[in-house]
Amino acid sequence: MGKVNPWVEEAFRRVEAKRRFIHGIPAVVEVESGKALEVASNLRRLGYSVEGVVNDFVFVDLPEPADFEMVARLPYVRLVSVQKKLYPMALGIDELFKRVAIATHPLLSKLDITDLNSLGIKVKPASELPTPFNALVTIVSEALKFAADPLWRLMEYVRGFPPVIARADWKLVTDTRKLMEAPDENKIDIKVGVIDTGVRPGPLIGLPLIDYNCVSITIEPPVDTMSHGCLRNVNVYTSYCGVVNIEELWYSLDTEPQPVMDGEFKPFREHEFTIDLNGVTKVGGIFRTKSKKKVVIETPLGIIEATPWHEFYVANPKKNKIKWDSHRRLYCSYDLLKKRADELKPKGINNEGDWLIFKAYNGETWSIGGDVRLAYLGGLVAGDGVIEYRGVYVKTGKVVRRRVGEKLYKTSNSEIRIFDEDDSFLERIKSLYGGKMKSRRGQGKEVDIYSVKLVRDVIPYLRPPVNDLEALRAWLAGFFDAEGYVNHRDKTVSISSVDIGLLELLRDVLNTVGVPSTVTSGGVSKGSRIYHLTILVPQLFYKFIEPYCIKRRDELSRVSRSEDSSSHGRKVKFDGKYVLVPVRGVKVVNCDEYFYDLANTTNRNYSASGFIVSNSWCESCAFGREGQTRFGYFKPVAEGYTYHVKVFTALGPCSSFQVMKAMEMCAEEGCRVVNMSLGSPLEGSVNEDPECVLAEKLYKQYGTNFVVAAGNDGEEWSINSPAASPYVLCVSAIDWKTMDTSSYSSRGPQGRWYRDNKDAFDRDYQKYGEAFLKPDVAGIGGDMDSQIVAACCPWYDGFYDFTPDLVDMMIGTSMSTPHCSGLVALAIDRGLVKNINDVKVRMARYGRKSIDKGYGLLLWSKLK
Repeated sequence: MGKVNPWVEEAFRRVEAKRRFIHGIPAVVEVESGKALEVASNLRRLGYSVEGVVNDFVFVDLPEPADFEMVARLPYVRLVSVQKKLYPMALGIDELFKRVAIATHPLLSKLDITDLNSLGIKVKPASELPTPFNALVTIVSEALKFAADPLWRLMEYVRGFPPVIARADWKLVTDTRKLMEAPDENKIDIKVGVIDTGVRPGPLIGLPLIDYNCVSITIEPPVDTMSHGCLRNVNVYTSYCGVVNIEELWYSLDTEPQPVMDGEFKPFREHEFTIDLNGVTKVGGIFRTKSKKKVVIETPLGIIEATPWHEFYVANPKKNKIKWDSHRRLYCSYDLLKKRADELKPKGINNEGDWLIFKAYNGETWSIGGDVRLAYLGGLVAGDGVIEYRGVYVKTGKVVRRRVGEKLYKTSNSEIRIFDEDDSFLERIKSLYGGKMKSRRGQGKEVDIYSVKLVRDVIPYLRPPVNDLEALRAWLAGFFDAEGYVNHRDKTVSISSVDIGLLELLRDVLNTVGVPSTVTSGGVSKGSRIYHLTILVPQLFYKFIEPYCIKRRDELSRVSRSEDSSSHGRKVKFDGKYVLVPVRGVKVVNCDEYFYDLANTTNRNYSASGFIVSNSWCESCAFGREGQTRFGYFKPVAEGYTYHVKVFTALGPCSSFQVMKAMEMCAEEGCRVVNMSLGSPLEGSVNEDPECVLAEKLYKQYGTNFVVAAGNDGEEWSINSPAASPYVLCVSAIDWKTMDTSSYSSRGPQGRWYRDNKDAFDRDYQKYGEAFLKPDVAGIGGDMDSQIVAACCPWYDGFYDFTPDLVDMMIGTSMSTPHCSGLVALAIDRGLVKNINDVKVRMARYGRKSIDKGYGLLLWSKLK
């Protein structure tokens, strides 16, 4: 029989003492070797939501504290712990994310500062937290000082030669690597990894500093290899072939299907683009699985068929916010949550029931090289123009014949003619594309363009370029200028055409990118049936075509100004962020069919962003590429191709599942050295803390050497997890100016949990010896007035620097750790050491461990 982590039991006790209720706790269940899938299946049968499996750990959501005891009694369970929130170790950012971690954690958020401190979690004063607002205030303040006395103020910030404007003394990684005696020949052939926040190929000047393969952690699903089940009868939009039925996409791929858990996977030959709830993301292929049941969901935007376990984002009316108007109509706010397909409820009277969250367009785009200038013209001509190429009307295929006297002759002309009653619009077209203005016998005017090259180039754009999103936006703007209609009284927007196939294609594309629309039948004009593409949320359509729209831009903007401007509220609602689509009917039926979903996406709700500043830094410093910067020539500690796993989002810390999954991915990929400039407080002993236990398992199973930041807490007994593990290399920081321990660097001999559990400390010290004492070594991390330069990302660079070139100064154990990762990788690549245990043995020859520097600054000469 297993047990509950004592740290967790103590945390529960403190919450219960305050008589607070805890619900929905993400847990980590450590199981006996090889039993993880069996335990996960058992947990699902019991009704628990399983997030995923990593090595011998199962990640599951437990509704109540009592469920911890119940799960601990299940067969093969060893230990049940709470999932952590981990954060990067760039000074200041770590503390900001720690606060986010506490505020968003279902257990920690119930405790006060005293309780948190007793559990080994210490929060620094708010004055140490960086914010974009404070940074902006500082930038404005400095700008005003420059304006008052530019020469004196400039000289105050000029440091080094060539002159560099900086607020603190600095050294380029090229210089700090020399302090660690890194060899000039720095190229490595072994596989290395970085677990962090994603990378950016900066700086904008000189050569790129990073050579990498970046993947993102995806939340492993309960049944198939996708995070939310699979679908049928839906369209997806990719750069591979535009908009297509998801089943057709599977059969259109010419790659061989690969067997994976619960189904098959077909990869794209190259990564393609798609759009998910968070925006543009790369996608590696398509997955399919077979199901014996399906859920048929009826909505105003069409029928969706899903596996029963497919999870939808839905909006439900908040029960405590319901109010009624004079006509007894219900108005309420919404709760956003996830629901399985077989749990959906149809919309009833008074807004009761489920509303599906529909992706709202928010400016996402990609281009595969399409010409937006030609695309706009193509849309315009497709709507209301004539194009003739070598005597043939391209749109109809008819041969052009002109009468001369009593005879008709075939022509060989090539021209474009655009008709409109708006002279100013035609003048704008003439200024953009050339041509001549002509009158049309009382029917307005036209622009005739005689460029053979332009005619030839625009022909491919007579149909919408659906696989190039940016070109499509321009094409649709041209088509809307030609055939669009804005009704200001009803606040409706539509496009008319006799080509229903074209309008249905545009509807499918717009729906997949987040501009909900429908196609309806209209009247008859000149013997032909007219169809209408009706835009259900005009403001989203305006955002989609606004950069390229010319003629109808102003009238479209006027009808798009308010959030409730759509008169189609009976079909969908738009709350300013999401489109809400009502569920009209739900039916579960038996089947034996395949269901599909895009797979291996790099977004998966973990969008890259410039908010976190340590992402490119760790990558470029440890295993980057050489390049010229304004600080001088940049040379990393080691240079090689990196397997980079992104675990952090732009807005907060990541979970145990994401970090532990990333650790497993790096190990399975064959990475010999993995940099982890991240961590969180130790929860229990190193035999109970999940990240520490996994580090030991992967070190023994794969020989993966994890180099981990000690932390930035600046006091004794403050080593973070997983740096506390005896099976990783824990790195503290040294200031290059004084060569003393940096003021912020965490000290040992271990994590805070051991400070209050001295018997456990003595027991584990006896078990592991000096490997248990932390830190192990030190790296160059800088300090407040002695910072280090490497690649960084735009958020930090834009607010805290004078020159936004993606290179800037930083400090923290996030900085010292990649220095050591690069040096360890060089030593292993050269055959000087086999693993981090050898590193510790070599360093131990030069003295005993201290609680601040371990064996001291990691030096190349000591590894020989």
